[in-house]
Amino acid sequence: GNVAMDAARAVKRLGAPEVLMICLESPHQLFASPVETQRTKEEVIDLIYQWAPKVVQAEGGRVQSLELMACTSLFDALGRFAPTYDESKSQRLDADTVIFAIGQEAELDAARGGPSVTFCHNPRWEQDR
Repeated sequence: GNVAMDAARAVKRLGAPEVLMICLESPHQLFASPVETQRTKEEVIDLIYQWAPKVVQAEGGRVQSLELMACTSLFDALGRFAPTYDESKSQRLDADTVIFAIGQEAELDAARGGPSVTFCHNPRWEQDR
């Protein structure tokens, strides 16, 4: 999503010579806005689509490579996020750092009903999921 795009751009700006984003999604399924995706590409960050991390290889406490597996589907028959993979399709990339930027939602039940808490609903965000 947008946070992953921001993380990649920040790493590039901090001096990483090469940054590669690996996305579960296809280009039209990205959870990032088109503006964020375009800005990321403009900063010479490559995106590869429909792959997922399988194994991070490390030696002596340092990352050496990342093994990927193909992501064949993002959603189940009911439209719920439930990625499936084809582990027989894999590739290995040399890497010295891996940053996982995974989508998560806050657990807000404990805050509900508090005197100073207001929740906003963004229908566009729900629509994009």
